[in-house]
Amino acid sequence: MTNNKAIKRPNRQVTRRLDGLASKLLQYGELDGIEVVFVARNTKRDETYSYLSSRGINWLGKIEKMRSHPKAKNDFPEQVRERLGKLAKSTRGV
Repeated sequence: MTNNKAIKRPNRQVTRRLDGLASKLLQYGELDGIEVVFVARNTKRDETYSYLSSRGINWLGKIEKMRSHPKAKNDFPEQVRERLGKLAKSTRGV
């Protein structure tokens, strides 16, 4: 017998976090000249969530090329953690 609470809790957490993120994506996409594309994939459940700030974003097929552009800003988790850590230290006056 499986514990349904153990299964539902992570799903609720994912849903709650996606809702919070969707709110930020919506706000960012409302800025002048900004188009937002976000994709998250849950490999354990084979589920995908995507957000597009408008229909008909024609550059989706060019993402890899865009990421290699010299002006592209591509983050990975360790870079974000480092940047946020430095930001937290600067706001504390350390």
